[in-house]
Amino acid sequence: MNEEDARHQWHNLAAVDDLPAGQMTAHEINGLHVALYNAGGRLLATDNICPHGEALLTDGYLDDTVIEFPDLKTIHTGDIIIDAIPVIDYPGGGSAIEFLTTIDRMLTLDFDTAILGHGRTMTKQEVRDYRMRFAEMNRRMKALIDRGVTKDQLKTWDQARAALKLEELGWENTVSWTTFFAGFPAYYDEIAASK
Repeated sequence: MNEEDARHQWHNLAAVDDLPAGQMTAHEINGLHVALYNAGGRLLATDNICPHGEALLTDGYLDDTVIEFPDLKTIHTGDIIIDAIPVIDYPGGGSAIEFLTTIDRMLTLDFDTAILGHGRTMTKQEVRDYRMRFAEMNRRMKALIDRGVTKDQLKTWDQARAALKLEELGWENTVSWTTFFAGFPAYYDEIAASK
């Protein structure tokens, strides 16, 4: 069986109860290396080979959806940090406010290099800068709402981009803008409800 066939077949690796939250295990299926994770009660599976180096992801430590490689002073952020405007998974329970808390927890780890889910690698300082830009975007959204700007006044990408001054944050035309903007009504509502 080739790798493509193995990817399209169902394989029972574990039940949620078999793998404690925050743990991961390595599996091999017909020569394909698979990492299985319990991230907050959800089982997730990925390739176990890090695409950025010759390492097994399961040789690291799982912290929520971040994998830490302490010997290399490296973390893999998944899609928490990307080289673009943040993607907030509102249908999956995401939150712009909690996103910052997750990044803060990530920044307590001892790392020099962050491997992103998409894009280039970043230094720890660049991750701090990303967090600051995200917090600034949230602050700007709150200021717009406090000034009485409605969702109807921000119903196009051009309107939202201009009002949030995303060009200043480096996020005016990133690859993830369509995904970010698809969740924009939920983003508006979350920030409007925040204190």
